[in-house]
Amino acid sequence: MIQKDMEEMIGCYQNNLALLKQIKEEFEREKEMNKEQETEIINELIYRTEYFAYQLKSKVAKMDRPI
Repeated sequence: MIQKDMEEMIGCYQNNLALLKQIKEEFEREKEMNKEQETEIINELIYRTEYFAYQLKSKVAKMDRPI
């Protein structure tokens, strides 16, 4: 009886351990995907900011020209 209970407890522990490993792997994948998405967003913001600065400089240059 005690041995059966112990075997069941060990089985539950092993199942829980497997689930925890699976959750950890999924969390790591999501974390990596979030980093990739963050990098993409930052790169897009940098591009848009640089483009905006370029447009602004060209408009200022046009305004500086005599009429």
